[in-house]
Amino acid sequence: MTLDFISKESSELSLAQLKKTKNRVIGNPLAKTQVAREFSKALVECLNIPTLPEDIRIEAANIVASLTYGSNEALAHLLDVDPLPALLYALSRFPPMRTSSFRTALIRALRAVVTALSNAVGPSLWGIRPVQSYIRAQSQMSLDLVFRIESLDIYLPLLADNSTEINTCIAQLISAAVRTPEQRKAVTDWIPAADRAKEAKHRRGWEKMSTAKAIASAGFGGWVARNLYALSESRDNKLQEAALLALAALTHGNNEVAAVLCKEVPERESHSPLSLILTHTRSRSLDIQLAACLCAIHALRANAVVSHTLNEDEHTVWTIISVLDRIISGSFADHPREIIKACFVLYFLLIDNREACNAVLKRGLMLHVSELIKSVTPLEKADLNKPDPDTDDWEDEPDKVYELREAALLCIASVLFIDNGRRESIIEHLELLPVIHRCLVLSEDPEITTRRRREFRYVGVRLAACQCVRGASRSVAALRTNIIDTGLGRTIFHIFLSDDEDRAVQGAALQTMCNVVLDFSPLKSELMQEGLVGRLLHFLHSDDQDFKLNALWAIKNLSYKMSVEQKAELMSSITWNYFSGLLADPTRAIQEQALNIMKNLTETEDGVQMVFDELGSTTLMRHLMEASKSLDEDVVIQAVYVLANIANGSDEHQDFILSNPDLLAELRTCLGEKSVDIRRPAVACVLHLARSNYSDPARRRRMIDAGLLATLKHVCERSATGPLSVIIGGVGGGFTRNTVKDVLEQAREAVDCLEHGI
Repeated sequence: MTLDFISKESSELSLAQLKKTKNRVIGNPLAKTQVAREFSKALVECLNIPTLPEDIRIEAANIVASLTYGSNEALAHLLDVDPLPALLYALSRFPPMRTSSFRTALIRALRAVVTALSNAVGPSLWGIRPVQSYIRAQSQMSLDLVFRIESLDIYLPLLADNSTEINTCIAQLISAAVRTPEQRKAVTDWIPAADRAKEAKHRRGWEKMSTAKAIASAGFGGWVARNLYALSESRDNKLQEAALLALAALTHGNNEVAAVLCKEVPERESHSPLSLILTHTRSRSLDIQLAACLCAIHALRANAVVSHTLNEDEHTVWTIISVLDRIISGSFADHPREIIKACFVLYFLLIDNREACNAVLKRGLMLHVSELIKSVTPLEKADLNKPDPDTDDWEDEPDKVYELREAALLCIASVLFIDNGRRESIIEHLELLPVIHRCLVLSEDPEITTRRRREFRYVGVRLAACQCVRGASRSVAALRTNIIDTGLGRTIFHIFLSDDEDRAVQGAALQTMCNVVLDFSPLKSELMQEGLVGRLLHFLHSDDQDFKLNALWAIKNLSYKMSVEQKAELMSSITWNYFSGLLADPTRAIQEQALNIMKNLTETEDGVQMVFDELGSTTLMRHLMEASKSLDEDVVIQAVYVLANIANGSDEHQDFILSNPDLLAELRTCLGEKSVDIRRPAVACVLHLARSNYSDPARRRRMIDAGLLATLKHVCERSATGPLSVIIGGVGGGFTRNTVKDVLEQAREAVDCLEHGI
């Protein structure tokens, strides 16, 4: 196959060849790969050859668009020639508002290329779509170009074009491309070049236009948001949906745009732009209904309404839930794509939102979700793992079935992360654990399993299923019974051990293991004998910070209430030198977990002695002093808890604190100036020391001279003149009023011990 279309003389033949090529690559990944490998450069170059007939350039743009999807290999070859600059340059040469079939083809190609780049770089929009790392690396630099001011000046003004098709393409481009806060800021802050020039005339040379002023000057949350909102009122269904999805992409986590959408406008008939957006939930088009729901969800969450309480806008939330319930309870055979999207939209509503989860459970929507996933996930082993002579192999199920499982499992996981009452209700009444288990066990054939696990449709389902188990394992009752009885615990452990899994699934399994190894888990001792610690050490030494942190978290849970002998064996595997480095790690979260492990190691007097013997008092003091002065409150809390454990040890251990004026000074600071979260272990530490030394005036004198008694008295005296929340620095941190009262009682007892003894 040849594509000799560069010379004008052969244009007739070349046009026919291009059309033939375009038809050949449709739905043919192998043909796409061949064309992309051999002719990508020529296709991209001809976009900016003005002597070529426009028909040829149109077909070239159409082929470029086609090469962006359906074949990762074809996409990689296309990205090698970097088509984005050529597309942007070709578009920039068109005068404003000039209609042209070639310009429309360029915009469609630009949309396709930008969507492919965004899908490669991530994060994913509608479920997991893993992309080879080499494509991701190629895509990142090109995607950065999309959000530069010079590029935005080329394609964003087209939102105001007279062509509905062009408006739709640009809105679709925005909805696909805008995924990170930085990208949202770039698009939200953008205003047309002419408006920027006008603003520059009224500023002195050294003044810069603030973000807030830029948005205000454009009105309605920015020029782009204003135009998208206007386009959402179009009578064209595709344009309406595209505009609403683009507005949702801009609103996601964007307080500026969300505030404008949620703000009441008295002079208008409607209460807010959001209320008008919600009217689209009555559209005959399910796609428009879902786009409106998604836009409303992102607006409410970004505006901190639903994220804290449903009461402030209960009507809006119930409207969304009603729409999603109606779609999800419909026939999957008739509307598979819409039902899948509805489940993903529901997930966006539920994630980290207790009130929304409660409302969905009250409505009975989760019952429909559970029935839906059960209907497409047969539990019989023969149905899932073995070919049926009368039907196709189950692995040939359409992608829509896997997408539905992933979306439904994500909704279930979101609810399982809520409080125990709701969690146990879902586990017991909806009987979902067997389905979740089924989604994890793809095949017992190791060769098939390795191949399948790499496919995106399996990755998304397994990742969501792991998150479900992680949520369910937060329930003590479920961890002790259901998760063990169904074999889920062992399945997660096998995923955790496997090197053949996708990294995202490995990470979710590792997070789940943090719960599975808790002290009350029946599996804890068994798994320790089957390679648990060795695998945790593998993740601990990973270059991936998330893996490292979660491995530490699991080790922290594992070390809780271990015998001293088991702790010594565990630390021998980690090595004390490596652990010492973790205690001073520059990443605060890692340092906090290392100190948390130290707290577990020092639970008993023998454990304290082991730490002194292995680390040495000098090294231990250095780590605790540095941690107690940290700007991160969580690090300070764990350091003070370690001091409290040491104070509960032998006289020699207590001397470690009492003979160190710097440590005593830090304790005094924690008592008098820190939050109740820090003050609680600090008071416990001082109380241990005071109780143990009530008959030793010299030791008590050291504490008094360090200012501990005066600080404790000051706290206790203030309890008679002010509310507890003021005295203790605010309840916060999950502590109740009774917790604060308990701290005060310990402080009073410590004062009594220091002054009079017992």
